[in-house]
Order: sequence, then C-alpha cells, then structure tokens
Amino acid sequence: MQEIKNEIVKATERVKEAKAALKEAKKAERIQWKQELFEDFKKRALERAVEAENKKKTRLKNKAQQVLDNAFQTVCKLIPDEEERALFLESYGQC
Repeated sequence: MQEIKNEIVKATERVKEAKAALKEAKKAERIQWKQELFEDFKKRALERAVEAENKKKTRLKNKAQQVLDNAFQTVCKLIPDEEERALFLESYGQC
C-alpha cells in the first residue's frame, strides 16, 4: 500500500514538473512569437522608410529639373541676339 502511495506521489510530482515545463515552453513560445513579430514590424518600417526616401529623392530631382528648365527658358528669353541664342542652344539644348 505504501508503495502505491509513493508511486502516486512520484506521479503527482512528475505531473507538476510537466505542467511547469509546459508553462515555460508556452512562455518561451510567446516570447519567440513576439520577437518574430517585432522583427517583421522592424523590417516593414525599414522598407517604408527606404520607399519614402526614394520618393523624396525623386520629387527633389523632378523639382530641380523643373527649376533648371525654367532657368533655361528664362535665359533663352533674355538673349535678344539670334546668333548668341543659336550658340546657346547648340551648347545647352533648345528653348
């Protein structure tokens, strides 16, 4: 009878140990899941930042080109002499 009680106590201890191990495993799994989620968010944020930077560069490039075009047109209009304008056009393009 005592032997059965000892076995029951041992089995109960093993069940408690298994529950504790399961609880720790679930906790570790939740931590890992949160870490993976954080890494995914970080990756997406970085991708969005790169996209935003590229769009900003494109807008700045387009704006710079527009300013350059406007300056070119203004200079063309300011050259009254046809020969000078022709030389300017040969060098830099067309008005």
